[in-house]
Amino acid sequence: MRPANDLLKVNQVRAPRFPFPHVAINKWLAPLRLAARKIQIYRTIRYSEYEIEVKRLRAIHCAVLNEISCSRTIPQTILDVGFGNGVFTQAVSAAFPHSDITAIDTSIPKLSSSENITFIKGSVEQLPFASGSFDLVITVLSLHHWQEKDKGISEIYRVLKKGGRLIIGDPLLEDWMSNRILGLLMQVLDGGTFTDKKRVSGYLNTAGFEDISIRLIPHTMKSLYLITAKK
Repeated sequence: MRPANDLLKVNQVRAPRFPFPHVAINKWLAPLRLAARKIQIYRTIRYSEYEIEVKRLRAIHCAVLNEISCSRTIPQTILDVGFGNGVFTQAVSAAFPHSDITAIDTSIPKLSSSENITFIKGSVEQLPFASGSFDLVITVLSLHHWQEKDKGISEIYRVLKKGGRLIIGDPLLEDWMSNRILGLLMQVLDGGTFTDKKRVSGYLNTAGFEDISIRLIPHTMKSLYLITAKK
């Protein structure tokens, strides 16, 4: 059984040598062999060790909350897209008790709307809100589940007020080619479709967003990013 820090070594592994005589073919296949090696390491990690890594994902919640707090003014209307179990939505509610929060997801667990949170069922590709309804839209660990990411981002742009902000926290693949196989594995495990920084930046630009920033979140697995943009 490999030690718990094996996952930290995933991005440090070297691609195994391949017996192809042709240098060009060998070079072309190297990213795929490296991704396959990463999958082998992931498969050796025990569930308890994986659980440790899951705890690191919680750092994404702190990163998004900190980003909201950095705003010059407290957002009065907040939309949380893809709230999941509602835990992060409730954390936002506790941090900003005077904000009016609407949380939307394709399925609603047994959650009751609180004083400043309204849970509704819906899709990011067809948001049931009037244009210019929100000061802030947040989405945490949800982007990779969207069927039409470009359409979802365009819808978010529509419902944001002028000068409104979008904050996304989600895994992104750094290099599409070298992480293709790893991305497919993550898709099987998490049920989503992962994308890369270049495509997300393209979606945001096409929708009309400005001041786009995509940066790695510290103290997390090396694929978690904080994405911010302004209408």
